[in-house]
Amino acid sequence: MTGESDAVVRHYELPGIVQRLLDGLGAQGRDLSRLGAADFRGMDQLHGGGFAATEAMAALAGMTPGMRVLDAGSGLGGTSRYLAETFGVEVEAVDLTPGFVEAAEALNRLCGLDGLIRTRVGSVTALPCGDAEFDLVWSHYVAMNVSDKAALFAEAFRVLRPGGRMVFAMLAEGPEGPPHYPLPWAREPSTSFLATPEAVLAGMEAAGFEVLEARKPPPRQAGAGSDAGLAPKTAAMGDDMAQREENSRRSVAEGRLQPMMVLAGRPG
Repeated sequence: MTGESDAVVRHYELPGIVQRLLDGLGAQGRDLSRLGAADFRGMDQLHGGGFAATEAMAALAGMTPGMRVLDAGSGLGGTSRYLAETFGVEVEAVDLTPGFVEAAEALNRLCGLDGLIRTRVGSVTALPCGDAEFDLVWSHYVAMNVSDKAALFAEAFRVLRPGGRMVFAMLAEGPEGPPHYPLPWAREPSTSFLATPEAVLAGMEAAGFEVLEARKPPPRQAGAGSDAGLAPKTAAMGDDMAQREENSRRSVAEGRLQPMMVLAGRPG
């Protein structure tokens, strides 16, 4: 790993994640012998926007049964489980953080989805995958930790089949100055690599993609929808996560960060 990668892994590594998640569900009176992917959605959707953003991104991607999907920067595997369970797709989940990959494997088994999901440790800038393997590359709020976005997009393009698509979301650089730290993906600026929306779209096109649609993802609805009543993400991300998420919301409101969601295609 590079020094940059080591710093990102240190930011996310937290011992005992699975037990912390189970303890949280047990405290709510959940039956731990009968768990499904939906039980973890308040804790394993680590990206901005929560589960509503995952649903919106899946709708934008145009999921169909039987697709081969690469979840590039898969975290605890919450998105992978949702896609596999809801759409019947086969998912390859790659994440830089070994602790996340280990926890995702355990959660996949608990939910009975390990047959549809393969988890691997790897970098989104050097994917451990062959050429033209996937129908869809999914990358949700990962790029803020990636300094080499050209490599991120080039690798996504490489592993897609001709006619395949990439669906991508991130927080981009806003016009009103630097964001407030600490943030969910970085406690200080050295592991936060922001770019303007214009630079991101230009980078995708330089990699060979055709940008099909760019939009703002839906805002998080605190205490609403599928996330309601579930344990907070502190179990997976640390006890300061509430402050970090508040800094992210404040930075978006002040124009220091700009949410973006993009669908792009590899020409056939």
